Amino acid sequence: MEQQERTEYRSAPAVVAAHVVMVCDDLAEVDQVSRRLASYMYVCLAAYRNVEDLAYAAPRGRVTLIILEDVGPPDAVGWILRIASRRWRNCPTAVIGNAGDTELEMLARRHAASYFARPMMDQEWDALLSHGLARMLPPDRRKVIRRPV
Repeated sequence: MEQQERTEYRSAPAVVAAHVVMVCDDLAEVDQVSRRLASYMYVCLAAYRNVEDLAYAAPRGRVTLIILEDVGPPDAVGWILRIASRRWRNCPTAVIGNAGDTELEMLARRHAASYFARPMMDQEWDALLSHGLARMLPPDRRKVIRRPV
């Protein structure tokens, strides 16, 4: 009987240094952010369709940036901003809404979140992601490592 050669496969441990949480019902914008995050190493994107999903099924691990994109009425946005500020202290939060939506902008500013108006250019996405990730990564990874895509 011939002896077959056995090959052992070992999976590398999953290393995730940063979790970006995004609540958005537009899949094109989620895809845009995920393509931008593909150039960063050790970053995971958790996308939710509505704020209730984030509140009741939050990701495990360290959340480094929260992006809320026009996720409903202002009281729902205020509710999730309060939950996020209690659950993830010192985590940068960005609210993205339509240009001229002053009520949503004032609500975001009241909860210490940044506000961006649609449509967002690629440079704005890059600035938002690099600022949020560089600020919250561990000291040995503060300089965000970009890999070619």
